[in-house]
Parts: sequence; structure tokens; C-alpha cells
Amino acid sequence: MRQCLFLISMLFIIAAANCQDTVAVYSDYVVYKGDTLNRFNAEGIKTGGWLMLRADTITSARITDHPPSTNTSRRPIYKAIAKGQYLNGQKQGKWTFGHNDFKKYYAEVSYKDNKLLNPILFYAAHNQLWLKAEDINGKWTYYLWDKDKDTYVDTHQKYTLDFLFEMCGHDFNKIK
Repeated sequence: MRQCLFLISMLFIIAAANCQDTVAVYSDYVVYKGDTLNRFNAEGIKTGGWLMLRADTITSARITDHPPSTNTSRRPIYKAIAKGQYLNGQKQGKWTFGHNDFKKYYAEVSYKDNKLLNPILFYAAHNQLWLKAEDINGKWTYYLWDKDKDTYVDTHQKYTLDFLFEMCGHDFNKIK
């Protein structure tokens, strides 16, 4: 029975380790799929490629026969939730928000000098374009993508960006 538990524990640990192989977090940078990100320049200002991470924890158990014991430990698992660029400490260009190591996109936001630009694009299942949000004269307007018409259609809905980002666990105040 202990051998069976040991094998199950080892398979769990190996599976968890394989899920984590794309993000390694160090004190002053992050390695993501072989790229070094989240760097600061000599003045301590964010620069270059940047990755926003969400930290979860995993508990692993080690079972030994001699002497019989079970040791458990907790360690963080980091999941990438957004990626983009910083220039002189300000967000620049396209930032992508997603899930599952960006196999599923949630939104694309563009910045210039840390300011949001139009439009903000939202995606549904299978990375299909779903919704476009545009700031028109200080008011956000939302358009659904109509695949059949190959164009956007005004929703006449009262969505909010807070609500749209919160649906997938993002805080819009940190995005804007």
C-alpha cells in the first residue's frame, strides 16, 4: 500500500513540476519560456518585456518507509496572466491578458506612455473575437463582433470595463 501511495505522490509531484516549467521567478527577474523578463534598469525603472503573474500554492507530500513518515511542503506556483512591454517605466504597445499560459486569450489592451488606447479587444472561447470597447468622447461604447456580417454591431448594453475584466479575475484598476 505504501508503495502505491509513494508512486501516486511521485506522479502528482512530477505532473505539478511539469505544469510549472514555463515560469521561474527570481528575486530581480523572471524567466518565461527561456526569455528573461521583469527587469529594472540601473535607476530601478521597469524596462523591456514584462509578465504579470498570479501566485498559487501547491502542497506536495513525501512518504518514507524507514522510518515511516509523511512530510508535506507548500511552494508557490506562478501563472502568467498578462504580458507586454515597458519603456522608461511606462506600459507601451500591446499587452495581452490570458489564461493557461496564453493558450486562451482574454483581452488585448494597447498603451502609449502608460495610457489606454482604443480599442480594447475581448476574446471568447477558442480565441474568437467577441467584443470591442472604445472610448468615444469620454464614454465607453461596446460592440459585439458579428462573424456572419464580418463587422462589429453596437450592443446598446451598459457593460463596464470593471465587469468585463473581473469576469476573468483581473482588476481593471491595475490594468488602466
